[in-house]
Amino acid sequence: MAEREGYKRVSDLVNFPKFFPSLGILFVKPETLPLGPFLCFDRKDRLMATVYMVAVKDIDDHKAFEAPAFAGATDHVNIYFNPGHPGVDSPHYHFVIWHVTKKEEERVAN
Repeated sequence: MAEREGYKRVSDLVNFPKFFPSLGILFVKPETLPLGPFLCFDRKDRLMATVYMVAVKDIDDHKAFEAPAFAGATDHVNIYFNPGHPGVDSPHYHFVIWHVTKKEEERVAN
């Protein structure tokens, strides 16, 4: 689904695992980096979550954002700090919009 819409596997763009525990298999349109949206799939190609990555500097600067809408219904949202990783090297926050229940979220735990 993601590839038909122009998304690329994050693991094909930067040094990042094909399956990342807690988020699954990530896809992004390169031109939307670093904000995203990143689409997260389980190992059976089911959309689990949409992630936006917002730089701490942009939050501190009170920057406004306009980003493409996420796909799917929302069950719950997690927001947490990340010090940086390949593809988004600067400190940032992950805004994870889960399209599945907390119990179903376990499908991307490992």
